[in-house]
Amino acid sequence: MEAQLTYHSCFSLTLREHEIVERSALGFSAKEIAQQLSIAPRTVERHLENCRLKLHARNRTHLVAICMAGGMVQMKMASMEQLVSL
Repeated sequence: MEAQLTYHSCFSLTLREHEIVERSALGFSAKEIAQQLSIAPRTVERHLENCRLKLHARNRTHLVAICMAGGMVQMKMASMEQLVSL
């Protein structure tokens, strides 16, 4: 059985969902993202779950991989510096 890559449209995600996926890709937890955006951690989890379902991802890691492969999330040098400073 051959594996197939399917690219999904990033336009199916809302701006807030996109923002949360980007922060998740940087390695921030739901609690950290919630603090940064002044929302509840459960709201962050719900957004990530909605994104996962929209893009047919198996888990959060797969969600980030799909978004990166589709060019929706890009790791910029400034973002990488944030990770190093953690």
